Amino acid sequence: MARKPGQIALQRDIEQEFMIRRSSATTLLQRMEQNDLITRTVAATDARQKQIQLTTKSQKWVEIVDGYLRDQKKRLDANFSSEQLQTFETILRFLRRDEAGKNYGKESEA
Repeated sequence: MARKPGQIALQRDIEQEFMIRRSSATTLLQRMEQNDLITRTVAATDARQKQIQLTTKSQKWVEIVDGYLRDQKKRLDANFSSEQLQTFETILRFLRRDEAGKNYGKESEA
């Protein structure tokens, strides 16, 4: 939302982006709203959906988080080779798809 100002974000977009359930997104967004970081309104395109907008208060946090992420990227680049970072990103993508946990708890059929 911060990277695309003026563009409408719906709760379902947030659910998909972060791969979380509707109930988790609702709880997260309610807390953010209570802390005056976002506003939630009924979406103009679909009355069943909530439209999410960042508040002025949240804008300062966007700058802080962006700075933190830039610093961490510099630290990674300084301490690891590009090949190591590529391997790390591959592992993260694998975990994000939950490939590692698909068979957790299931007995092997070997």
